[in-house]
Amino acid sequence: MRKTARKKLIALEEKQYILDAGQKDIDKVETCSDCGMILLKNSAVDESLHKAFHTRTLTVLRFPGWKKERVLREYVDGRIIMVTEYDSLSMKKKIEAIVAAIDGELSFVANSFSWNRSLAFLFVDDNRVAGLCWSQRVSSVHRVIGGTHPSEQPKAFECSQETVPASCGISRIWTAPFRRRQNVATRLVDCARDQFGVSADTVAFSDPTSDGKLFAKSYSGTSSYLIY
Repeated sequence: MRKTARKKLIALEEKQYILDAGQKDIDKVETCSDCGMILLKNSAVDESLHKAFHTRTLTVLRFPGWKKERVLREYVDGRIIMVTEYDSLSMKKKIEAIVAAIDGELSFVANSFSWNRSLAFLFVDDNRVAGLCWSQRVSSVHRVIGGTHPSEQPKAFECSQETVPASCGISRIWTAPFRRRQNVATRLVDCARDQFGVSADTVAFSDPTSDGKLFAKSYSGTSSYLIY
């Protein structure tokens, strides 16, 4: 009787997997430092998929600038721009295109956002978007219960039944692969909460990814951070 090769999924990152069916090159993977896609080396199929994804992503992230930018902060490595529901259609369309491009990575349903009571923040450097924060006004949120160690990444949320009053909600926080671990997300959320006039420990996060959970804990300074 012929034995069937046992297959398993190898998790390379939170949202991308490679099926391990015993192929020799399963450990020969690389991550594109620009678009963030993980692919098998010397794979014609992966190379083709990567080329299309890479071009599409970097085209969306290209940002030559606007004549009437609302610049909130400037740094040696970039600037932060805010866009509101009252800004021009072209500005909002650009934000919407970026959100559409990153929603898959953040596990959001396509077009699951609204400009109503929302503010968008872009971190821009070298004529490209390096980060985005989508914030919205909220009224009541819940506090996470459980893990106390900063490195813990619970698969599911356990929240208090009681609601907590809040005003600043972070619907999306994203940093481009080429600018991660460079304080981009923190600076974006800083600008968002400044607009609401709240402290870091009162910022609420909307269903964050595993990396987002770690960021929420770190930013809030507590494992019992707020979510909505």
